[in-house]
Amino acid sequence: PMDVVANAMPLDNCGAAFREMYLHDELCDITVSVSSKSHEHAQGVCAEREFRAHRVALASVSPVLRRMLLSSFKEGQTNEIALYDMDPDIFAKVVDFIYLGSVHVSSVEEMFMVGKVSDRLDIAMLSDCILSIASSKISDDNCWSILKGSRSCGLSSIAESAMRYVLENFERVADRAGFLATEEEILADILASHDLVCQ
Repeated sequence: PMDVVANAMPLDNCGAAFREMYLHDELCDITVSVSSKSHEHAQGVCAEREFRAHRVALASVSPVLRRMLLSSFKEGQTNEIALYDMDPDIFAKVVDFIYLGSVHVSSVEEMFMVGKVSDRLDIAMLSDCILSIASSKISDDNCWSILKGSRSCGLSSIAESAMRYVLENFERVADRAGFLATEEEILADILASHDLVCQ
């Protein structure tokens, strides 16, 4: 008897294969219907947009989608997932990231929207990329908008990075335009912080 052993796992190239099949709409076995309306308001209303994908690809990157697909609920029994309260254009960017490994965002706000969907679906790799990019882009000019936007989207890791930047550079950033538009709750958190650097 002999063992036949490959230098690499045969499934190591699955990413490229899924990317190719996705781009050519081949062997897609699930439809994701996305609506920006809430579940209650979307009853009987067609999805705003439908996406064809591969169950195994979605399940491998999103524990949330995996649970849905393995459940005894409708999603686990049919070839369709319905997602509500989600912008279809933002979901399209998330699907592109899943299959292509990158996504283009046109603004910080759009990046936060992608991050919000990523967090909701628990797509760790995308969330980590957004955190890394957002944290590296924080500056005196945008710290207030990043702090406000990340908090409103529930992106706590980015909000913590922006808050740390504001606290460490408060004297410099307090005269920026965003300071005057900052919500009272955020200002109260800043002023109450023991990490506030002020002379």
